[in-house]
Amino acid sequence: MKTIGDRASTSISIGRQPVFDDRGRLWGYTLFCVGDPGANAAIDIESSAYISIQQILDSRKKIVVDFNEKNILDRAPNALPPSLAAIKVEESAGRQPDVMEALSRLKDEGYLIAAGGFSGDPACEALYRLADIIAIDTRGKGRDVLNRQIAAAQPFGGLLLADLVSDRALYGLCKALGFSLFHGAFSSRPKR
Repeated sequence: MKTIGDRASTSISIGRQPVFDDRGRLWGYTLFCVGDPGANAAIDIESSAYISIQQILDSRKKIVVDFNEKNILDRAPNALPPSLAAIKVEESAGRQPDVMEALSRLKDEGYLIAAGGFSGDPACEALYRLADIIAIDTRGKGRDVLNRQIAAAQPFGGLLLADLVSDRALYGLCKALGFSLFHGAFSSRPKR
């Protein structure tokens, strides 16, 4: 651990993983922290994030960034360019009127809104309707379960993101079922 002034700092990196469209073209990247940020790692995260985001922005690809409810209320997404950023929140954010108001404002400013962890919870319908992208966790789910989730998500009109696609077989299934975007380790593992 390093000390900067009176703040402790740990080593943090910003990772990225590609998101592909239904034609196999690179659509953008999800960004995530790698390491243990602890309570005071803002300086390391900020510098690492700037470098990672700048490289992606130069390529004109979208970035998908997860935010929690506090980040949304603190207007943290406003540090990103609206034309290239998708603000992803877990569906629990849809149960909080103040967060929904902030997300609506972000959408009005030009940001894409992504609802993560889709379950079809009726209490989250306002978020689903607002979302440009609805992410469905594909881990451990077969054709029947995914078909039910797709059928429940489609009426909301967002692009369907197959999230956490682990391998090429699951990618093929998700593509056949009609997902529009694909994210997960399937893209970084070699074909056999």
